[in-house]
Amino acid sequence: VWVNKFSDIEPQGPYGGYKHSGFGRTGGLDGLREFQRIKNIRIGMS
Repeated sequence: VWVNKFSDIEPQGPYGGYKHSGFGRTGGLDGLREFQRIKNIRIGMS
């Protein structure tokens, strides 16, 4: 519920959108972590 505002969404929090509304759960930090994959890379420096 918003008072004197419309669609005031914090970017840090996930928000569940509906259908093709343009808002989804991928907008927050938790959504970003879904697309990250940790890798270890070793490069020989010779």
